[in-house]
Amino acid sequence: MDACSQCPHPNDCLKVGNCLDDLNGADIARRMTPRLMTPAQANAAMAAMVAGQSKRQFTHGKFPIVTPRKLRKHCAAYSTYGAEIARLSEKNIANVNARKSANQHMKLLTAEFCSKRLHRMTPDNAFRYQSGGRLRRQCAACHYIARTQPPLKSIIPKIEAIKSAMLKGASVSQIIHGKPPGGGKVDRSLIMAQPDVFQYFRTLNPDFDRFVREQSSDSLSVGQKIRWSRIRTRVRTTAAREEANDFYKILAMLPDMPERRAIVGHIFEDMLSGALAREDVPIRIRKYIADFDHEFPTKYRRFGDRPLLSLDEVLFEDGTATRGDTISRGLWD
Repeated sequence: MDACSQCPHPNDCLKVGNCLDDLNGADIARRMTPRLMTPAQANAAMAAMVAGQSKRQFTHGKFPIVTPRKLRKHCAAYSTYGAEIARLSEKNIANVNARKSANQHMKLLTAEFCSKRLHRMTPDNAFRYQSGGRLRRQCAACHYIARTQPPLKSIIPKIEAIKSAMLKGASVSQIIHGKPPGGGKVDRSLIMAQPDVFQYFRTLNPDFDRFVREQSSDSLSVGQKIRWSRIRTRVRTTAAREEANDFYKILAMLPDMPERRAIVGHIFEDMLSGALAREDVPIRIRKYIADFDHEFPTKYRRFGDRPLLSLDEVLFEDGTATRGDTISRGLWD
């Protein structure tokens, strides 16, 4: 017996009424996959068929609506629905065949002439290439025209902006390739025109070509100046970093003493004057410490069991009197 005869809404089959919920209710209650299509699936399948898709497209596509088996069971349970699906399927198949026939007609046309009907597809004027997994034919004359005479609609609105950019120092390579003057990483946001379009517009517009020649006449020297300026800056930065690294490396070689930065200063003076090689610093570090102790012995040399005192030492923080000012008689009296 047809399920439509048991449906309380026999005239609403194509719209998929509540009868489907009743038939799938037992499976849904047991948390099983419904044997028939749900109302949403049936509506989506019907909408796809009305839109011109084939049954294979919405049952085997990337995101299938329903499986082929469930669609067959649903069409067998609902004869009215199944009849409408069959009618639309035949109609869609006829449309697909018509499109295939049109494509075949185009292939026949291009067998002798190109798709624009301008050139004969002779062996000297046709070449084959692979695209999309298929072997295709291309008219060599049309390909040459498209390459040497590209459309200018993309560059005409940007002519004034290109002139303004070149007046500010932009090079031709920056405008068509995104290469900043003086070298550097390519920035595609700087591209203002495609190379073939830019060159073709120059051939058609002598005034623009003259402007480009005048602005790019010294582009090589300007680029070299920018490049060497960047190199010099990079060299200075590298030297400063190496000098800072040398300072802290030498500082780490010295013992924990208050005046060790002064010793590092003496070492740097000798390195800059050429009296000390950079690789000899670890060997001669002890000599610099000893020389500094002899030069400033107050805190590092001892007299008996006490530190050796300096006569130039200031006695009080808020005064200028030194230890030598307090001596009232000779040391050897």
